[in-house]
Amino acid sequence: ATDVGDVVLAGNGYAYTVTGDDYGADELRSLNLTTGVETPAGGFNIYAGSRARLHPSGNFLYHSSPPNYSPSDVSKWDIRSGTAEFLYDSPYHGEFEGCGDLWMSDDGLRIFTRCGVAFHSSTVSANDLIYAGSLEGVEHLRHLDESSIANKVVAIPDPEPFSEPKPDHSVRIHEADFLDFERSIDLPSSVVGGQAQPADGRFVFISADGTRIFVIVQASEELGARDFALLTYEL
Repeated sequence: ATDVGDVVLAGNGYAYTVTGDDYGADELRSLNLTTGVETPAGGFNIYAGSRARLHPSGNFLYHSSPPNYSPSDVSKWDIRSGTAEFLYDSPYHGEFEGCGDLWMSDDGLRIFTRCGVAFHSSTVSANDLIYAGSLEGVEHLRHLDESSIANKVVAIPDPEPFSEPKPDHSVRIHEADFLDFERSIDLPSSVVGGQAQPADGRFVFISADGTRIFVIVQASEELGARDFALLTYEL
């Protein structure tokens, strides 16, 4: 019943949608994929530009408010009964913000936000959404992945905090325990019509065995090209 700005398919027979309409309903909706019944969830305002992510357990959703909403908060939702139910938001209001996007660690123990902030994830409410550090030298992120096997966090920085996300041209590698910066990888240039521009990083992932980095890049828009490529690096 509203435009969709983000959607989570949880594998439990439901899709969970976040509004993409600035003038639409400020709520998270649960859509039963078998019956088509749509259930709005109250308890917490969900604004256009928000993002939601599935916890690896499949039992919960975490949501981040858009970057232009102050404070940009992070909240938790229970989906064990199918329809989403609001549980609580973080105890911080403006000190540690979500900034419009978030990513889960592969073991489900941490949540990383677009501001480079990490929160603990726990089934114990007193320990959930508690500050767990920040990525060294990072202000805003385009994309992130974490590997417990490699004990690394890899991230593509985003230099534009309050506009449409624009990718940077490098991948940052951080040690996972304390989030210290280790090194960066400069992405290669794309060449169109004899002109070269650094490729724009879009997504970054660590392989399941923790030995390689996969980066999806796009040819620079300045060259008028929209071609994608997959790059592989040794971690």
